[in-house]
Amino acid sequence: MSKAIKQKMVTEWSRQFAGVQNCVVLSYQGVPAEQVRGLRSHLRRNQVSMKVIRNALARKAFSEAGLSCLEDLVQGPTAVAFGADGVAVAKALTEWLKDAGDEAAKKVRFRGGALARHKITSGEVVALSELPDKKTMRAQVLSTVIAPAAQVASLLAASLAQVVYLVQSHIEKKEKEGG
Repeated sequence: MSKAIKQKMVTEWSRQFAGVQNCVVLSYQGVPAEQVRGLRSHLRRNQVSMKVIRNALARKAFSEAGLSCLEDLVQGPTAVAFGADGVAVAKALTEWLKDAGDEAAKKVRFRGGALARHKITSGEVVALSELPDKKTMRAQVLSTVIAPAAQVASLLAASLAQVVYLVQSHIEKKEKEGG
């Protein structure tokens, strides 16, 4: 491959990775081509992209794109899966591994990645995949924030109801006494 082509590849990858905040670097050696196509298709459905990269060129591209923390993860056949949401990237990969079967699960290895441009380990990638999605997390936070306010409102409503019952019983007592 000529230097011009290599430089063009580095430039293109640098441009693509410049906007990447979240990614997972993985090894896929030994996975049949048909399963790799299935993986790419599954990732696309989940708004995740995957690039198979050449190691030396990828290191240069990562360096130029500000992802130098990933340079040491590039060894052997390497792919990078990336998307806007780091949890979605990890979830999409682990979902595919569960569906692909034991053979593919043995061959695909997470090497690590980046979350908000900070390096994460392969164990952290797996931990990310176990988190709830963004909508669920927002709902959980919102319910946690709203719960105390709802309790205060119900206590106030109960107190007001007790005052009303007290006034009503006082009125009934006065009526019985004839006053």
